[in-house]
Amino acid sequence: MRLASNMVYSARRNRSKLADSRGDRRAELLPPTRAGHGLPQQQAATDAGAIMGSASIDVLLAHPNPVTREFLVAHLVEDEFARVVAVESGREALGRLQRVAFHALVTAVRLEDVDCWRLARMIRSGRFCASSLPILAIVDQSIGQSLSVLATEHNVALVHVSEVASLRDQLAVRVHGQARPTVLIIEDDKNAARAAELALGKNFALEVQHDGQQGLQAWMARKHDIVLLDVMLPNLSGPEILQAIIAADPRQPVVIITAYATPDRHQDLMIAGAIDFVEKPFNVNALYQVCEAALLRSGLMASASEAEQTSLIMDEMTSRVRVADENLSTGRTAAASFHLKNALAASRRPELSEEQWSQLMSEFPDR
Repeated sequence: MRLASNMVYSARRNRSKLADSRGDRRAELLPPTRAGHGLPQQQAATDAGAIMGSASIDVLLAHPNPVTREFLVAHLVEDEFARVVAVESGREALGRLQRVAFHALVTAVRLEDVDCWRLARMIRSGRFCASSLPILAIVDQSIGQSLSVLATEHNVALVHVSEVASLRDQLAVRVHGQARPTVLIIEDDKNAARAAELALGKNFALEVQHDGQQGLQAWMARKHDIVLLDVMLPNLSGPEILQAIIAADPRQPVVIITAYATPDRHQDLMIAGAIDFVEKPFNVNALYQVCEAALLRSGLMASASEAEQTSLIMDEMTSRVRVADENLSTGRTAAASFHLKNALAASRRPELSEEQWSQLMSEFPDR
């Protein structure tokens, strides 16, 4: 039996049957979308809700072979491990990824219209979905060096069809194995907050607050990686919250949510410390890209700060060692010892191991 493409599958009491949209409501056919366009909030919530539920992982499966596709779907939905959207082509997969956030993509190496490497490059560009989306490719040939090189280059995990029993374990590791960045959404419009959750929930750990004062308290308690901040809020306004956050941590990435974007408002809030803006209603991919860029910027700022701190430490150590050397050459051993001990303290390095002690002591043996 040829399975219909663009289907959503989930496990229920009779998991041995995979129904099509005419025979069973458990498999729902979602409507097509126009590529490149964000969904209205209500429609986005409806479509995303179709693949949510008790299952822990939402998987997009792209495979041109109906028999293999049916087998993989049955394996993934068993025991409600995953909800699965099954498609046949790369174009259908990209359309889905633009509309709904998935935890992972499982794909054949060769689809009807594109190979998985080109598909992976498009995904890694960040223009269609989260660039960090885990991708697992089902391989029906021997995994040689050339395939391994391509997989490494495109950050794709290879799963041989004979080892498909390990697919669920590999998905679980890639989806749940790493801690997700945290995002605090401070937004009193519950529809807008829900749309942000649907756009970011697969890739970020989210907390939502609808009150300005409670939102600031949440950030003070947990120091989220990113703050999405509405301007008009009850009890405490967005600009007031921004001022308090930046005063506490000038490097905190804060993205402003606004329905009424004006150049003057942008200028004032950027000067106050915001790093970017997103307009309501949200474009799903644009919102993700803004958050991903905010994380990257935050990481670069942290790296620059660490590099500056390291440079200051090295300057202090070098200065003290030079002064110690001068003191030793003039017989002032107490002064030399003082500067060397302070140089060691500035280095913040752990004690030497026995092997390191032996190696360094042997470089200038007693005569």
